[in-house]
Amino acid sequence: MSRVKVLFAFYFMLSLLNFTSFSNEVVTTGSLLKEMSDLNSLTYFPEPSYRLIQFSSYDRRSTQRLHKHWFENSDGFGHEPIPGFLKVLKAETKDEDGEYLLAEVKSPGAIVRTWTAQIKGKLKIYLDEATEPIFDGSAEEFFRFPYSYFLKGTSVGDEILRGSFYQRDSAYCPIPFSKSCRIVWIGKKKDLHFYHIMFRVYPDGTIVQTFNPEDLKKNEDLILRTAQSLKERNIYDIPNFQKVTFDNELPTKEDITVWQSNTGPGIVNVLKINVKDVNFESGRDIILRIYADDIKEPLVDSPLIDFFGSAPGLNPFLSIPLEVTPDGWLVSRFPMPYKEKMSIVLRNISDKVKRVSGEVYSAPYEWDDLKSMYFMARWRGEIGVSVKPSHPYDLPFLYAKGKGCLVGAVSHVFNPSTGPTSGGNWWGEGDEKIFVDDDSIPSIFGTGSEDFYNYSWSATDIFYYPYCGQPRNDGPGNRGFVSNYRWLFLDRVPFSKFVAFSIELLIHESTSDMGYARIAYYYARPETTDDHSPISDYEYNPLSVKPDWSWLPEPKGAAKNAIFYQAEDCVSNFENLGLISNYQWAGRGLCVWKPSKVGEKVSFKIYIPQEKEYEVKLVCGLSPNGGEFTVAIDDMDVKDGYSIRKLNLHDDHRTLSREISLGRYQLSKGDHTITLTSASESGKLVGIDFIWLQP
Repeated sequence: MSRVKVLFAFYFMLSLLNFTSFSNEVVTTGSLLKEMSDLNSLTYFPEPSYRLIQFSSYDRRSTQRLHKHWFENSDGFGHEPIPGFLKVLKAETKDEDGEYLLAEVKSPGAIVRTWTAQIKGKLKIYLDEATEPIFDGSAEEFFRFPYSYFLKGTSVGDEILRGSFYQRDSAYCPIPFSKSCRIVWIGKKKDLHFYHIMFRVYPDGTIVQTFNPEDLKKNEDLILRTAQSLKERNIYDIPNFQKVTFDNELPTKEDITVWQSNTGPGIVNVLKINVKDVNFESGRDIILRIYADDIKEPLVDSPLIDFFGSAPGLNPFLSIPLEVTPDGWLVSRFPMPYKEKMSIVLRNISDKVKRVSGEVYSAPYEWDDLKSMYFMARWRGEIGVSVKPSHPYDLPFLYAKGKGCLVGAVSHVFNPSTGPTSGGNWWGEGDEKIFVDDDSIPSIFGTGSEDFYNYSWSATDIFYYPYCGQPRNDGPGNRGFVSNYRWLFLDRVPFSKFVAFSIELLIHESTSDMGYARIAYYYARPETTDDHSPISDYEYNPLSVKPDWSWLPEPKGAAKNAIFYQAEDCVSNFENLGLISNYQWAGRGLCVWKPSKVGEKVSFKIYIPQEKEYEVKLVCGLSPNGGEFTVAIDDMDVKDGYSIRKLNLHDDHRTLSREISLGRYQLSKGDHTITLTSASESGKLVGIDFIWLQP
């Protein structure tokens, strides 16, 4: 053989190495299930390797960054200029549904996440070119509850999967296949609403055992254990761990090392920190920095509160890697490996001495020079941001060159909108976009910020699941401080060359003085570099820009044509009343009534300018000391059916602004009275911010 032919054969074999997996690992339903709660596996680059891709209903006009259609948002209401599917398989008629190809993968792979806000019609899923679908049923059932279709004959109940495998509007139910997957939707195009389907796509040659409904029977013990672990967030059994406690005073403008180890290789499995006297509204005046192996830049660089997922202040929640406890402990279970040494440093950037205590759980670790990765957390934030619906832009979370895996993100937003409802003050209309390696179009192109965070319709409630949550949302609507988190474990995003992760900032109404802080959490090989800049010594506090809401809400968005009355302006008696003034309350503040006994009353007089049917709403303050009361409009008791309705303003941990609808009433022109009657014992508070009439 000539030298040229030998070289050609050599380079041909090298090219195969780039496209073919020679891993001995076999991908099965069971192996994927184990990954759902195995945090230590995050520290190694995945083997076998894979690409993560997402099929979604994103606006197909968005094809180039420097193009007028890049921020188009017609992505799930059924009348898109370019429908959100791959192709038409059978055209619909007036009397018959059409068939549309939603997703197709022609290589070994696995479905790892599904999500929908609202979808109708039917779905058929074909694996490995089978002529009969493995799933043939309701599209919404598959997107929200994929495994429920296959549970017959197992001891796994649907209830154990809710809150573990099924999280809010998403589901994590691995369905592997060895050759191909084809997903067909049957219905009318107008009913094809928002959806995501995430796949792992493995290189040709990867051994994957195709999903079979019998897999759930075979793995039912594993499913039950995994579900229980996810529900309880009880995921660690650390062998040979060492627990070290610390209790440190933090002088101002100094770096204090609270924990260090010089005996690697090792891994920090759990970090717990308690800060004395955290300000509920901020607590961003301590910087957390984690260093390893004499690397000069910190691997973790973030305001302490922000890193733990619910800034500002202490907002209790419980997820797999991060937790804030009701008694003020900040807990991280992200595994942080090091080869030789690691140190955890806190910097107090305030003008007051702080005190912190904590615990570090560490253990030996098998450092692999080819696969082990460092844990990274990169914070960035802006205040005083002006945003217009006509001029959205991509907010960068992480741009990194090298090799690693994106495993999570949080958004900490301050939204000073003057509108009182989500249909007008929603800040997160924009899509997530994740470019990986040589992508020209993002591998992951979403349909809205809340969709990325696994919920929908700009929901305002407080919720938290193992992989996603909203531990803070001040309100009303999506006004004030909001925190969202999402962890990508089964759906972590590997990159071998480059990753660019951003989320569009696209808002309903023009807003000035917005704040948007965020963190990308990822694992990185030593050769990786990113776009992080060190955090300077200033406290990130949007309230320093716009600390109040000293005017009436604006009647816009879903509140168009509304009439608002400030409670403090129309209260008719002032006994046991006070006022709390800050950014959260409109006008001069929250009108706080502290009744001395059950049955005590307070009244508000309002003038109706025109006879109409109105929905009557109270915008109230919920708090840990919130009380109960009943309401009468003129002489009409507000009722649930035949019973007088009792309103409760208690929240276990937070101070929230929430609208409460009292129902619809035909109100004549002229004066009317809204009377509140206490239903709580002395000491409870009833906070009314404003009264809202919606024609």
